[in-house]
Amino acid sequence: MSFTPKKIYVNGNIVPFVQSSLKIKGGYGETTSRVQVSGRSVLLVPAQNLETNISEISFDLITQDLDSDADPRILIKTWKSNPGANILTFEPDGAGQTQQIKSASLMNDPEVMETPDGNISLTWQGSTLTLTS
Repeated sequence: MSFTPKKIYVNGNIVPFVQSSLKIKGGYGETTSRVQVSGRSVLLVPAQNLETNISEISFDLITQDLDSDADPRILIKTWKSNPGANILTFEPDGAGQTQQIKSASLMNDPEVMETPDGNISLTWQGSTLTLTS
């Protein structure tokens, strides 16, 4: 079963996005193997690098579909001034569970085009992706 988000919410507010631009890395961490030797026996022992348990999400915000009173510069400033406290929610299209990333921070300094039809690329990092009901 594939997961195709129908909607993205940032702090409970829906944000329009380019479907094909969405990239999600769940933040489940990298695992490496270490060798443990005991006599003639060799055993591979998995070890998880907890420093890599960071989710990363990127997508292009569609500015032309924002509410008329939602200035993208104000949204970005609000998100940037809330590091580690933003919540991103991905609602599925059809069957599937909603996915959520808490403790998210907007990582890049987005470039805002002064045109009504420009898209803005956003990159977020946060806690490990979780499934919600």
